[in-house]
Amino acid sequence: MSRTRIDVSLINIVSSILNMGSNKITGLANGTVSGDAIAFGQAFTSGNLTFSPTTAGIVGVTDGSVAAAGNVGERVVSSVASFINMTASTAQFGNLTSISLTAGSWDINAIMIFAGNGATITNVYEIFVSTFSGNTVTDVVPGDNNVFVGVPIGGGSGVLSQCGGSIPSWHVNLTSTTTIYLKAIAFFSAGTPQNMGRISATRIR
Repeated sequence: MSRTRIDVSLINIVSSILNMGSNKITGLANGTVSGDAIAFGQAFTSGNLTFSPTTAGIVGVTDGSVAAAGNVGERVVSSVASFINMTASTAQFGNLTSISLTAGSWDINAIMIFAGNGATITNVYEIFVSTFSGNTVTDVVPGDNNVFVGVPIGGGSGVLSQCGGSIPSWHVNLTSTTTIYLKAIAFFSAGTPQNMGRISATRIR
């Protein structure tokens, strides 16, 4: 029977690797293809992360801080906190305010309050969130990014004191920086109604 000769030096090397203690491997290059190791500080460039259980591994903040620009959770807001005269004539859409969003996937929310301001309201108010400025209905979709509010009592003309409405969530996927407008339309005579409101967006991916 032949004997296998075991090199003692090889045993010592393996033993050293298994008992590295506080020592570490250095000089590891960044991985470039599937199956390569990832060097310290190298980020994932593709693929999905899987957590087990699925609720683990994603940690929120508890210090009241906000997400940095480009990170999931980033929020962009513009508010008009007091009543101003509507910027457009009757039956015309006019901008109240706007926000600028960089490329990404966003959920947009808006709220608006109207005040009759002594004007005679002849039809409904409408709230509209749009990628187009001013009096255009290019991307208007009622019940999606457009809502109707404030019909005068009895459905006819009348002085309407205050009313309001909101667009709870309108989703957009942007490939470049885009301005999103919060605008409104009113049908009125003998005066100028007013409005105020807020538009906000949260980056979801």
